[in-house]
Amino acid sequence: AHSLSRNSNCGVIFSLREGYYYKWRNKTPFDAYESNVYHITAPKYSEVLLKRINFTLEHLNSLDGTSSSITRKGLKIEISNQSVIEFLSGLKDSLFSENNSELIDFLSFTTYPNIREGLRIFKQFLTSGHTDVSSYVLREVYKEKDRKNKQIIPIHEFVKSLGLQNKLYYNSEYSIINNIFIPPKDSTDHFVIYFVLKRFFDTYETKGISNKYLSLEDVISFFKELGYRTNVIINSIEKLIENELLESEDFLSDIDLSSLESNINLCISSKGYYYFKELIKRFHYFDLVLQDTPIFSQDHFEKIKNVFPMSDQNGLRNLNSRVETVKLFLDYLIEEEQK
Repeated sequence: AHSLSRNSNCGVIFSLREGYYYKWRNKTPFDAYESNVYHITAPKYSEVLLKRINFTLEHLNSLDGTSSSITRKGLKIEISNQSVIEFLSGLKDSLFSENNSELIDFLSFTTYPNIREGLRIFKQFLTSGHTDVSSYVLREVYKEKDRKNKQIIPIHEFVKSLGLQNKLYYNSEYSIINNIFIPPKDSTDHFVIYFVLKRFFDTYETKGISNKYLSLEDVISFFKELGYRTNVIINSIEKLIENELLESEDFLSDIDLSSLESNINLCISSKGYYYFKELIKRFHYFDLVLQDTPIFSQDHFEKIKNVFPMSDQNGLRNLNSRVETVKLFLDYLIEEEQK
């Protein structure tokens, strides 16, 4: 960029994601030049999504009466543009209802400032096998009859669609929804990752945004005094960083982290704050993660197994049995925590 600027006698704008700028600003070759830096704050996720849906609807409306077809495994499927318009219109009405802020909060907190990631996650919601497409179409077709009672997308339906995608059961290894109750390597403690995240959450809540950082050495020292092994704490922190629940002064959730340096300062991320403050207290979270959490008590395992409802071919499971299963899972966690 500097070479182009000198040789062409013109200004050069070099664009970087925010996280990469903070990571590289004091490293070679960036520290060899004096640059004028301008920061553009990422836009509100809801505004970007609304504009994209509006743009798509405007384009589809200009193609009135046409249809598209795809062929899968020898079967040809034809979809009219009107059907897609009805789906997106119903989705838009539901998504941007005043009563549907929980869903937008989920997307904003868990992906900001990486807007690309937010759009990718929303696309996965649209293509999930658990997203009830037909209901959005029907809401749009018959909305004239029921304008006063605008439907919303319940947050538990949204989280389920994202957490399961096209599977019948939850697996944290492949899911967008992270399970913080899986013990770190070389441990059977379900709460190590939870307690580490809580340490960063409490720091943010008590000291504010300007003093939200903790050094890696201080965190390790704090938990070693409580009896935890160093490798278990480091593994927990690495897992939290991998799941973008923690970030540092030098990287944000919009970049990839290659290694964990000993002198690094860390803080809870926007996603981590949302998980601790909101998501991990909700039924729909426990309903998912219990399917993937190892149970170290044979007695509790048998109780949960006997009540756990299997999924039908449409991905539906008996709600009463799901509630009972979550209660038994919480009983198990309470007993484990008391140890």
